[in-house]
Amino acid sequence: MRNRRAGVTLIELVIAVMIIAVAAIASFQFLVYCDKFVSRATDRIVAANLARETMEMFYGRDYDSLGTGSGSVSLPAGNILSSRHTNVKREYRINEHTDSGTGNVYKVILVTVSWDK
Repeated sequence: MRNRRAGVTLIELVIAVMIIAVAAIASFQFLVYCDKFVSRATDRIVAANLARETMEMFYGRDYDSLGTGSGSVSLPAGNILSSRHTNVKREYRINEHTDSGTGNVYKVILVTVSWDK
């Protein structure tokens, strides 16, 4: 009859701790990646909404009243970006183009939203 001892050896304990440490580090890195991804996605959504708001300013205007050139739009005081970003700008540029095939003249409005983090 053999003498068996119940319990865990030091080597088994060290291996278990190393496995748990590797899993914890991997989980933390994944959490940091997800946080950055969500932050960038939120910024893109806010920028798209600000660009949409700027385009809506032109929606009700008469086509002939839209001149060419560029300008900027001020942001409302309680904007969502004001707490996290500085120097927020909404700029637009209106260009007139002529379709070479049909000769139709149309206007293109380009809206740019930018800020400093």
